[in-house]
Amino acid sequence: MFGRLSDERYAAMSANYEAEMTELKTHYTEIQTQLSAYVRKARSAKEFADLVERYTNITEVTAEILHTLVEKIVVHEKEVVDGQIIMRVDIHYRFIGKVGSMDGENLQTPGLRRNAKLLAEAGAIAAAGA
Repeated sequence: MFGRLSDERYAAMSANYEAEMTELKTHYTEIQTQLSAYVRKARSAKEFADLVERYTNITEVTAEILHTLVEKIVVHEKEVVDGQIIMRVDIHYRFIGKVGSMDGENLQTPGLRRNAKLLAEAGAIAAAGA
């Protein structure tokens, strides 16, 4: 059993070794990519936390605060859903991006006054006098 490997045995072991090395290199690259993304997110969160720390007792939103904390605001087209006008607004904060769920469920404000004119324009309700 001890001694020289046959050419066939060596070829089989070498092929297994090469396949394992390729798999490990691919796995290493994937882990490095995930780690880099995590480090970027952690750095961005830290930068945002440092920025927000200056504004812990905000009583009103000023232009300075808005420009400091918000990168961009995207206002989407209005939609009518179940007789209500829905207008999605995405707020992208500096360093951390958009916050909130895609459907805005956790950001809805049910106490807002319904605007009959807007609802009529959107076709959600019949226009007054029609």
